[in-house]
Amino acid sequence: KMVMVFIDQLPKSVEEIKEAYHNREFDIVKNTAHRIKPILGYYAIIKVEKDILQIEKWAAKKVTSPEMESKIDNLDKVITQIVDQLKNEFLYK
Repeated sequence: KMVMVFIDQLPKSVEEIKEAYHNREFDIVKNTAHRIKPILGYYAIIKVEKDILQIEKWAAKKVTSPEMESKIDNLDKVITQIVDQLKNEFLYK
């Protein structure tokens, strides 16, 4: 059940971060990053744990930068890869 929540919710949350950042809605970026942080920790997704912390911190300070965009893009890429792997592992067996 937790895997299904991950597959369903994480891509939506990442998309919410991307859209909110694009629209300069930093409170949404910060709150969404904060909300998914424990999920990433639970699944030990070390590749993006530091990125999500930095995204949350910078969003609180309303920072826009190429590095922030890069961290959001990396988060999207890693979550997409993991979701694809989980779908193959759990849904298509």
